[in-house]
Amino acid sequence: MMLKSIYVILTELLGDSTVYGLSRIFRRKRVFLRLFWLVFVLMGSTNSIYFVWTAINSYFKFEVVTEIESIYEQRLF
Repeated sequence: MMLKSIYVILTELLGDSTVYGLSRIFRRKRVFLRLFWLVFVLMGSTNSIYFVWTAINSYFKFEVVTEIESIYEQRLF
């Protein structure tokens, strides 16, 4: 009973989603196509999280080295 109501709620919420793959998971009748879209959405989400995480880690490493050199010149006059 509880599982059925969760499925109905997910179908209503995600069935009309603008995320292309999410709506496909709940609209397809064949199990193979549902699994295909589920795997596709999970892979895309995982890759997105990985790339964002990598970019944030790269930013916070602060690998920029700055060197300032001062040269004092004597006056000619």
